[in-house]
Amino acid sequence: MLVLLRHAIAGNQAWNDLEKCLRWSCMLTAFWGSFRMSELIQSEKAKFNSSTALLPADIKFHEESVAIWVRSPKVWREGGDVVEVWEVKENEDLDPVLALKQYLKLRSQALGPAEDCPVFLHQDGSQSTKAEMNKDIKQLLGQYPSIASPRDMFSGHSFRAGISTLLTSLGFTEEQIKNWGRWSSSAFLAYVQDQSKRRDTRKQFTEVFGLMLAEL
Repeated sequence: MLVLLRHAIAGNQAWNDLEKCLRWSCMLTAFWGSFRMSELIQSEKAKFNSSTALLPADIKFHEESVAIWVRSPKVWREGGDVVEVWEVKENEDLDPVLALKQYLKLRSQALGPAEDCPVFLHQDGSQSTKAEMNKDIKQLLGQYPSIASPRDMFSGHSFRAGISTLLTSLGFTEEQIKNWGRWSSSAFLAYVQDQSKRRDTRKQFTEVFGLMLAEL
């Protein structure tokens, strides 16, 4: 699904490079960091809580990763938590660290430091919101009629759900998945998709990928 979203974003002629990088970097960060979307972006376009919003100072790049300080009310540790998101060296197209660096570079060029504003901003300086993200995901996946039916099931929260499903399918333990997603209970089990249903749609996804790759 990330590959499909990437191609749909790249082909969107209504968005400039900053708008494309905004969506893509946010999606990749949400997936690989198992973030709640509310930990990355806002509920409103103009208002935000500086004590919980993700600000530029909350992001620190390291040699092979990026550390993100999360201060969401849902974080169970007092004072927040630092989430380390690692490079995806196997496929740069899906690398959250590279995508986030590219977005922040374009953000700085267009808006200046904007250090007192949330990280994810549009070209006009307004904030990216959860409602916008949900709408964008549905519109982007709508370009692939073969998955039109499950498309409506996807939202910004699907990235957090998706990583727990992936880790479960790869055989990671419950404790490992809880640590990865910062769950203090076994709540992640609610996000793990039924494997038989996933197998039923695998052929459909494969056909979509084949058509997409044939057009490259």
